[in-house]
Amino acid sequence: MNERPTQDFLASLIVGQTVRVTRHTGDVTGRIADIKPRLFIVRVGRETRRFLREDGGAFNAPDKSTKSWLLPLEVTHA
Repeated sequence: MNERPTQDFLASLIVGQTVRVTRHTGDVTGRIADIKPRLFIVRVGRETRRFLREDGGAFNAPDKSTKSWLLPLEVTHA
């Protein structure tokens, strides 16, 4: 799974918006809690995660292959 967020998507994010967060164990939903000059602060359950505004990738990820990304919610077939 090599999905990456588009610059248009990242530019459109607002506080309170629900987003999809990719993880190596599967995708989860999170909510944009705050937007800083260089970071998106995202609440995923009780956890707070930081993502770079530049590319939507997890802040300080140790390895690019396991990096989490912010993505739009997609409507799945029911």
